[in-house]
Amino acid sequence: MKRLNKRRFGIALVLFLIVVFSFVLFTDKSEPEETIRIGYFRHSSELPFYVALENNYFKEEGVNVETVEVGVPESLTALIRGDIDVLPSYSFSYFFSYEAQDPGTLGFFISGGEIIEGETISAILVKEDSDINLIQELEGKIIGYDTTLDKPNVYNILDGAGIKNIKLEQVSREVAAEVIERGDIDAYYINEPYVTILTKERNTRVLVANPRATYIVNPYWSGPSVIIRKDSLYTKEEEIKAVVRAFDKAIDFIREHPEEARTMLPKYTALTPELAQESGIYFKAKSTEEVDVEKIQHLANLLYENGFVESEVDVRGMILEID
Repeated sequence: MKRLNKRRFGIALVLFLIVVFSFVLFTDKSEPEETIRIGYFRHSSELPFYVALENNYFKEEGVNVETVEVGVPESLTALIRGDIDVLPSYSFSYFFSYEAQDPGTLGFFISGGEIIEGETISAILVKEDSDINLIQELEGKIIGYDTTLDKPNVYNILDGAGIKNIKLEQVSREVAAEVIERGDIDAYYINEPYVTILTKERNTRVLVANPRATYIVNPYWSGPSVIIRKDSLYTKEEEIKAVVRAFDKAIDFIREHPEEARTMLPKYTALTPELAQESGIYFKAKSTEEVDVEKIQHLANLLYENGFVESEVDVRGMILEID
């Protein structure tokens, strides 16, 4: 009887071990433990995110993502608060402002912006029949800008062009064309996709293309991409690295297939399919590519010197790398 019980116990133990080993063997180890919440807004600078999403690069890298649409003003706050894990892009103007207030909290893996000889990313516009043909002729004029993020750019552009006597006025892009056409302002600073929309559909023309790169620094690194709270690397390091790899894949795709990449813009921005093909694509450096940190630091210093950032910031401490 004891032998029979031992035999039954042995059989049960073997069956139990088979079940355990089968579970371990056939469980999908690639399934991520965490879902990464990516907060995005509808802007051309987010194109690598749109491409990664549409081309399933996040899935290829084995990371689950949840997309959360956020407005531009509250997007950085949402990241800081922990409502989202990753922000695809932002402006260095506000990014540096927060870094000055709470150093060491945020970091980024990718940078992007504009170059003088590249596609038009930002521009100063004037009315089609305006007598203004040179930026120096804006001396004493009224220049409009879209959001508070743009004000430091406009100030630094005009300062770099040697223009001191100007009046800046915030004008929403939704009414900018009417304001320009009425003559209430003499020029208007805006970036893509709205450069294309205003010049192709309204009575405006480009006075200066890529003025940030022309009059501030070239290349002009307008903002960070794949922005995170640094402390999230303690709990979601592998998932965040997977997100970065997906963005790098998307950047490669955009470089190799720009026309196809542009077809994704109408789904996420105000561009029509026709206008999307004429829209400028933001230059992005992959996480594995070298970035001229000194030029980003120059921008940070300039924002501090002109009173847009309350204290000096160290750019090198914000740039993150994947091993």
